[in-house]
Amino acid sequence: MNRTGVAITATAALVLGTLFGTAPASAEEAKDPTPTVVAGMEMSGPGGLGFLETNGRLVVTGFNDGVARVVNAAAWSIVGEIPTEVPGQSLVQLYPESGRAYLVGREPIVSVIDANSATLAAQIPMNPSDVNATSTLISQADVPLLLVSFAPGASPGAVALISTVTNFRRGTIVLPYETGGMAIPEDRLMMLMSNPGDGNVSFLDTFFVPFAEVPVGGTPGRIVTSRDGSRAYVSNADTGRIDVLDTDSQTLAGSIDIGAGVTDMALSPNGLGLTALIPSTGEIVNVDLTTAAVVSRGSVGVEPVDVVYGTDNRVVYVADRGGNALLAVDLLHELPGQPTNLKVKPGEKNARISWRPPQAEGTAPVVRYRVTALPKAGSCTTTKRTCTIQGLKPGKSYRFQVVAETEVGASEPAVSKPIRIPRKK
Repeated sequence: MNRTGVAITATAALVLGTLFGTAPASAEEAKDPTPTVVAGMEMSGPGGLGFLETNGRLVVTGFNDGVARVVNAAAWSIVGEIPTEVPGQSLVQLYPESGRAYLVGREPIVSVIDANSATLAAQIPMNPSDVNATSTLISQADVPLLLVSFAPGASPGAVALISTVTNFRRGTIVLPYETGGMAIPEDRLMMLMSNPGDGNVSFLDTFFVPFAEVPVGGTPGRIVTSRDGSRAYVSNADTGRIDVLDTDSQTLAGSIDIGAGVTDMALSPNGLGLTALIPSTGEIVNVDLTTAAVVSRGSVGVEPVDVVYGTDNRVVYVADRGGNALLAVDLLHELPGQPTNLKVKPGEKNARISWRPPQAEGTAPVVRYRVTALPKAGSCTTTKRTCTIQGLKPGKSYRFQVVAETEVGASEPAVSKPIRIPRKK
């Protein structure tokens, strides 16, 4: 991936614009879609992401340097860098009505970012024991409270309540178990909370009193709920599953095998898809929730730690902490097919190669062709459909391969049969 400042910004904007405006290839042309990085931006240790739909901006935490960054997703450019002096921030919770983002992590302080003006609006001090935040949540628009759960370090588990009106910490709910992910299903007077220590998911009422418990095993973590609130999806790093809970009956409805190490997840805007991360392998996994099947998976970074959708159901944004980059990933990217009708005309110490375009165009347009003599004896790159490779040895046989390249990937090579370079008569 190119990470060269201004150049990558222009390329990224072009590629993203192409993707958003292009329909997927037809079924007969599909080639096994693979999550593919279509744009990248250098960024020091991004830890968490939030997307504000009202203005199309991303808020990105600075896990290493404590600098929050506001990114215009459409233009793929940074519109503001806000020093918070609080390293270790890894979670973002957005409050769309106010355009504000709440950043929290391993330190006992919450930073409030105004995503519209890209400024630091406030910082909220917490209790000294409020460290290692595991989940943040805006409960409901008419209940202006930010809820933050904490991993061990709190005693033994706790949820801090913060007023988003006064920016003041209002109190703590102490729980007798380790607190993990949290979620409030739509139109239901309940909260779900994962307990990674005991392998359970608890259902709590509006007074934070448990009334049901579902054992799932392993270490349940992040929770996201369906648009109608009837289903909850729980990541489980140990079992490699995403467990599916029925929120009405408070039962385990099923599970989706993803792979050991699965952590963060995001629900697509239309509610029909879910994307999960496996940081240890750098993988991203795309799930169709209507069939509970994995649609595509692939490696997209060094250590991807957070993922969010924008307004599109196909492109997600990924914080690659290990690779120091913010990535835009097309979940259903299709590379072009092989170039066709490959022909080689040998000459004196050279060969002229010609071909026709791939029958399957793929997601992004072909911008160039690369031709290589095998064993490697030269190459050429062209936007046309013919080129000549010089410096070949008379009497020696070569194969010639041609690949079609887009801005983000390349096709499988088309390879000729062995062609002997004639000796001079």
